[in-house]
Amino acid sequence: MQTQIEAKRKPRPPCPCYGFGLHRNVMVDSRGNQCAAITIAYAPCQMDPEGVRTDWEKCPLRQQWLSEHIVGGLRMKVVVAPLEQTPLTVSFREWEEMVMADDYPRPARS
Repeated sequence: MQTQIEAKRKPRPPCPCYGFGLHRNVMVDSRGNQCAAITIAYAPCQMDPEGVRTDWEKCPLRQQWLSEHIVGGLRMKVVVAPLEQTPLTVSFREWEEMVMADDYPRPARS
């Protein structure tokens, strides 16, 4: 049986922080290219303007962000509120596993 989020998936790059802002340990879907790994202000993904395909595994901010926002490697401190799931949230670990899966829909390359 599909979960609500699986049934409503929208194309996203392979990055759990892409398109989200981080507000008090809740990642909120911003419907754009905002990067939740940049927490001091609204900022777009740093990989986008460089012409590099957004990829969480290659992100220069990944390790620092994980160490600052994720407790003990459990990835449970931060919750994610993607539009696909509204009004519910999922743990960062669940969201990361979903969006990084090979079968998750990706946006068309321009």
